[in-house]
Amino acid sequence: MTLPIHYREIPSAKKAGSETPERHYTSNLSEGGLRFLSPKSYPIGTVFEITFPIKDQLMTLKARVVHSVLDRETGTYHTGVCFSNTSQLFKIKLAEQLCHIDEYRRKLSKRTGQVVSEEEAAHRWISEQSEKFSELYSI
Repeated sequence: MTLPIHYREIPSAKKAGSETPERHYTSNLSEGGLRFLSPKSYPIGTVFEITFPIKDQLMTLKARVVHSVLDRETGTYHTGVCFSNTSQLFKIKLAEQLCHIDEYRRKLSKRTGQVVSEEEAAHRWISEQSEKFSELYSI
């Protein structure tokens, strides 16, 4: 599953940051951060403000670039960032789970022909995915 994100470079003392946030999707979430495709390469150490939606809210985190590698097939860059603390990582993992639950709710509603509530979908998702879901708490 991918998560939609917006990212904006935070200016350093040496250079200005980007004015307009770029919109992309995560391609990988890991223990220490996330990876997304970007149209250009960023130097290691570049600091981003990353925003992603959770329900009707936007969550904003800060992250630092740890790699930016060209994908020759697409001409874009796999840009990896790490978060400064585990609470930020927990927030993005939680956002990913909420996206999974919402997707599960839509599929379940379509399959059963009935509208499945968010609460029912969450309970079913957790019971079916409890082992994977518990990994959220093992940071």
